[in-house]
Amino acid sequence: MLRLLRVVIAMPLLGAGLAACGGGTDAASNGVDSGVASSSGSSGGTSSSTSSSGSTSGSGGSTSGSGGSTSSSGSSGGGSTGVTIAVSPKTTTLGLTAMLSWSAANATSCTASGAWSGTQQVSGSRNVAPTVPGAYTYSLSCTGPKGSDSSSATLSASFDTAVRMENVVPLPVPQAPSPALSGALSKVRSFEYVIANSPSTTGINQAIGASGADLVFINVCEQDPPIDRAVADPTGTKLIFGYLDIGEAFACPEPQLFTGTRPSWFGNLNPGFPVYTVQYWNPAWLTALEAQIDRNIADGFDGIFIDVLTADEEWSTGNPENNPVYADATSALATI
Repeated sequence: MLRLLRVVIAMPLLGAGLAACGGGTDAASNGVDSGVASSSGSSGGTSSSTSSSGSTSGSGGSTSGSGGSTSSSGSSGGGSTGVTIAVSPKTTTLGLTAMLSWSAANATSCTASGAWSGTQQVSGSRNVAPTVPGAYTYSLSCTGPKGSDSSSATLSASFDTAVRMENVVPLPVPQAPSPALSGALSKVRSFEYVIANSPSTTGINQAIGASGADLVFINVCEQDPPIDRAVADPTGTKLIFGYLDIGEAFACPEPQLFTGTRPSWFGNLNPGFPVYTVQYWNPAWLTALEAQIDRNIADGFDGIFIDVLTADEEWSTGNPENNPVYADATSALATI
């Protein structure tokens, strides 16, 4: 099914360097958590609100000021329900995780909404890993014998736009291989694996051009412009490969799969990276792969780095993704 470019390379062990460009776990955010936890309820008709600094006025009045951290309305008589939720850090890069933690005093049950859902324990923590840029608001509502309370925290996630040339790996000089190597790969002595970046990354063409590597792997997103060869490879001696993950989906190269309802042939999230496993034998996924290959050809890449050639393990017995076992996973992967 895969159409050959000038060079196509498959190196599964390099897949461990993936810092995904896009996809989704709990949900995504535009905005940063202000650190505000709010609550409402009543038990006695008085009302008050507090913040980290400010002035106080009268009984039943209010305390306000800058830098507030907690606010509430209604009385806070002993034993009332109070919810606290926070996410750290409050901003993150796609491909990294943040810690969501919460607690609810005097509560007996809690329900999550927003960027997460379902019944939650009255206290706990979990890692969250956004896979598309934006704002993820995690809300929690809890009830107890003396009322209810709710609060929320917001995580802001964005693409990694830093230009980094990482993992320069010198390759040994071939020891007179037999038969002799031919073609462009026979000249490769070092490579750089920079799929955390794409052609849209500011300065990426200059960074590739200044690199001493013979071969560079780079991610390709749907809206990316072609690599500027005059800047990235002014001498015409470098090989620049695009990237193709044949067993997992994320929003950067396949945004059409991340609108509306998640496709039924998506599997669970990869626990190591914020990307979705897919039933790669599904015709819809094969169509998406063909579109990526066409884009790499049109953009003038010298070849494609094919990743996740062990995708069948994500559908085998005991897989860490908790996907259902697919008996023909290995043969389906070989067919691709």
